[in-house]
Amino acid sequence: MDPKSSRLIAARRDDAPGWDHRIRVESVHSVDSPLGVGYVENGENACPPEDSGGIPGYQEFLDALQESPRSEEMKEFLRWAGEDFDPTRFDRFAANAALLRMGWNRWVVLDGEDD
Repeated sequence: MDPKSSRLIAARRDDAPGWDHRIRVESVHSVDSPLGVGYVENGENACPPEDSGGIPGYQEFLDALQESPRSEEMKEFLRWAGEDFDPTRFDRFAANAALLRMGWNRWVVLDGEDD
């Protein structure tokens, strides 16, 4: 894939039907790295916790968090998701670590390598 010709990248997780990620490419620069991968400057919201029950399960979690954050149901959800889970938090460092793992493990095709 040539990021210069594609401004929107879509990714789908095979193990989580319905979870799609959209990555908007805003600029392309030369990278002085043996992996040649880019980096994330900004984003929105947290990824759902593992095994969140797909879109319906995660929506139930978000609804409970908003409607009754101190309920017993919410306490149970937070034990499962992690006490410090914040659905509005975007972890730029984790996103960049994931990109590095993808490049290192050759999970992405870098420009010019798909010939």
